[in-house]
Amino acid sequence: MIIKRRDYLSAIRARWEDYLIVALPEPKQTGKTTMARLLVKNIAVREIHHFNLESPADLARLSLI
Repeated sequence: MIIKRRDYLSAIRARWEDYLIVALPEPKQTGKTTMARLLVKNIAVREIHHFNLESPADLARLSLI
């Protein structure tokens, strides 16, 4: 099934209203980072953290939380 980017962004924004953490669990090279950048482009009220779960450095950052 193909979901339009606009609809996907709306769904993520709706989740973000209710939750402190929003994950984008998709396969590699499907546009997760691009989607995240589009989401936070106009948001200045929250602190944003990006984690790549395949990065040892990012996994170490997560273990500190």
